[in-house]
Amino acid sequence: MAISAVTGMPRIVIAVFGSLGDLNPCLAIGRELVRSGLAVTIASHAEYSARAAAAGLGFIPVRPSFADLERHYGKDRRAITADLLAHPARLYTDLILPFVRAGVADLEAALGPGDILVVTTAAMSARLAAERRRAPWLALALQPSVFLSALDPPLLPPVELLMRWAISSGPTAVKALLALIRMGLHHLGRPIRQLRAEWKLPRQAADPILGAALSPYGTLALYSEQFAPLPRDVFTPVMTTGFARYDADELGTVTLEPGLMAFLAAGPAPIVLTLGSSFVWSPGRFYIEGLQAVRTLGYRAVLLMGEAAADPSNQRLATADVYIANYAPYSALLPRAAAVIHQGGIGTCAQALHAGIPQLVVPHFGDQPDNARRLQRLGVAQVLGRRRFNALRAKISLEKLLSASEIRNRSRTIARKLGEDNGASNAALAIESWVAEKNAIPKQNSPEAS
Repeated sequence: MAISAVTGMPRIVIAVFGSLGDLNPCLAIGRELVRSGLAVTIASHAEYSARAAAAGLGFIPVRPSFADLERHYGKDRRAITADLLAHPARLYTDLILPFVRAGVADLEAALGPGDILVVTTAAMSARLAAERRRAPWLALALQPSVFLSALDPPLLPPVELLMRWAISSGPTAVKALLALIRMGLHHLGRPIRQLRAEWKLPRQAADPILGAALSPYGTLALYSEQFAPLPRDVFTPVMTTGFARYDADELGTVTLEPGLMAFLAAGPAPIVLTLGSSFVWSPGRFYIEGLQAVRTLGYRAVLLMGEAAADPSNQRLATADVYIANYAPYSALLPRAAAVIHQGGIGTCAQALHAGIPQLVVPHFGDQPDNARRLQRLGVAQVLGRRRFNALRAKISLEKLLSASEIRNRSRTIARKLGEDNGASNAALAIESWVAEKNAIPKQNSPEAS
């Protein structure tokens, strides 16, 4: 067991499965915990070891690595991403569930008897490892959609239109639809239920897939109440912390590259186009259509294209008014932008809200339609469906965003309010308190927490 020399408290192991949008908030929290003298280790895909080291954190490789996923799937990340867009359930059936047993084995081999697990929603092996050790564990919920609240229902891609109808029809229709969703997805959790039976773990009251975001010992919602207040029909201890932001590159750098700095200094604020760290692998015509819309309006553009930035066909898009980069830290770039066009990942939403700029959201997957709806409800965004996104519709949406003073003012007002929050610090304090007191966090939306 790793013990902090300063506090005498156990090692915190933060288990992460997913993209940089899942990892980065955990790195932010880990850094805050280390500043308090705690030992912190990230347990995740092997490819994230350098990012953990750059943030000053320990690391445990937990299967699957991204290389494992490609071997198992028989395709590269570009093809896997395209498949997920067409068949969202494959995230579980082909990428998460086949590796749960291996992930549990990796964690059990690396964990000490006093280590404390903090678990993101998709890190299902970590929850099972904690239960097998009969040890308490904390959950991290990165986005509000994971709560499946009937009082604040999420827009889920497979049933987005049905949910819009249910919301317009009232709470009874929403509850009925959520019940149908749970019944329809019940089969996805069969491998988890089989492992639990094999390991003689108690049966879960909650569905092992849809209930994965909540821990009976406490859950931290890593977003701001400005973005989404906690629903009152969540019946386990939950508290919001604010957004836990972190966007350093693999070397820990958070500054803009010199070429981009020069581009920004050479003209008016550009519009940024980004698909985050996942769907940049399967962009379709996002950059082509989006860039055409930006140029039609007379704006400059920054295209963040991941590894595809080096492709000669993409480099040909670069002109005096268009800068193409693999990556740039949003915290440094977005405050210098006129607007951002993005996929609606929760990390990108958080950075754009903190930057105080208008957003055109093109949801691709998972929680993104729900995040987009919340931004639109806040009055800071326009939303275009991925299949409807083209240059003309993007131009019309951007015109509305850029010409409406109320959208700019609302964006700046929310940014000022968010500037008062430090989600990573708040989350770290909650974890420290939970570990020190060996007690569940208070349920923020319950009478006893008020």
